Amino acid sequence: MKYMSSMNLAYRLFFSMASLRALVLTSPKSISTSPTLISFEKIQGLGNDFVLVSEVELAEALGAVPGLGGSLATKADLEKVLSRLALAVCHRRLGVGGDGLIVAVRRSVIEAERHWDGNSSRNSQKIVSLIGEIVAGYAEEKVGIDFDARLCQFSWIYINSDGTYASMCGNGLRCLTLFLVRKGFVGLKNDVVQFSVRCLDYPVHVTVKDLTAGGDSTELVATTRLAGPVFDDSMPAYINIAGSALPNLNDGVETSARVKFAYVDMGNPHCVVLPCREEGYLDWLGYLSDISPVLSGESKGERVLNELSRQIQSNSLFPHGVNVEWVAIDGPQKARVYVVERGCGPTLACGSGACAVVAAGVKEMLLNRQCCVILPGGELQVSYLSGDGALPKSDALQEYIELTGPARLSFQGSFDLLAFLSANLADLGD
Repeated sequence: MKYMSSMNLAYRLFFSMASLRALVLTSPKSISTSPTLISFEKIQGLGNDFVLVSEVELAEALGAVPGLGGSLATKADLEKVLSRLALAVCHRRLGVGGDGLIVAVRRSVIEAERHWDGNSSRNSQKIVSLIGEIVAGYAEEKVGIDFDARLCQFSWIYINSDGTYASMCGNGLRCLTLFLVRKGFVGLKNDVVQFSVRCLDYPVHVTVKDLTAGGDSTELVATTRLAGPVFDDSMPAYINIAGSALPNLNDGVETSARVKFAYVDMGNPHCVVLPCREEGYLDWLGYLSDISPVLSGESKGERVLNELSRQIQSNSLFPHGVNVEWVAIDGPQKARVYVVERGCGPTLACGSGACAVVAAGVKEMLLNRQCCVILPGGELQVSYLSGDGALPKSDALQEYIELTGPARLSFQGSFDLLAFLSANLADLGD
């Protein structure tokens, strides 16, 4: 299932004073005797920020939570707990704060017959097995991807800040890369870091060059190779926006209008809204010039585009939700984009969204295959390529896309799973 709705969880999540005590920022050398304390790293890619943990530490901490560790019998049980954990940890006032929670998963750990020492509990071992069951359900192959997902060294579990699961996140993959490097899970080979990650829909190849600091590195630039875009020709060319009487920046009033869009599947769904000057279409381009660089939500441009995005995301065309990209074309090699993601709302950047924008721009003959995508958080380089480097006109627009951008460590610390989950343990079985 690509997108598991859990908005009901968001409304049923109750925070207590224990949640406020759950976050304990520590130095790398800090040692705690609490078995439910788990270390994390907060890493961001152009402001798209994530809380990252390893599978072993997560399993050991969850296994030590009284009344919980031994009750996790199926992967569905674990997915429900992780969804609740993401809601709490990603909360920007009562948790660490982030756009999502990422669990790094090593194939070597999942496949090891005996990874655990004598202090590891059966609960922890069972939870690692359940993590293995989750990633084993990911797709094994995809057309255009030249390696078997079962051979990937790593996988991940990615959960949005609202507790919903997502299949792809371009910025999140680069943040995962920095986490793996810093943990020493991957290393340099001929001055290059290369590995593959098994994702829900297809495996992704990652390349990091010029990494000189190794495990001490606090930032890197990585290139991820994503599968080619999938276009749905059954989708209409526009969406009707009606009933909101949205004011435009020229002090006029629009009561009903259309927006032109292209639907692009990058392993997750994208509604790429393109400018259109034709009669009957909403002239929204001016709103992009009124976006706060920190996404305060207070500017007129943000308020209007956020409301338009909510209307689009609730459209019956997108039963599982959709990421919405508002695109201004600044020439064939540059596009400015504002993104409202499903599962976490407006974000400073969206990697898969940048890829979807270039794919749609190429299809509409608005953008070149090598393009700079400018988001509120910074710039991403996108290359929409074919297997041989030259795409014949007769070929479908379904090859692969390389996304290049930075990832940076924000801070590291630890939080107490027991404190985060204690107010909700009785409700986890509902």
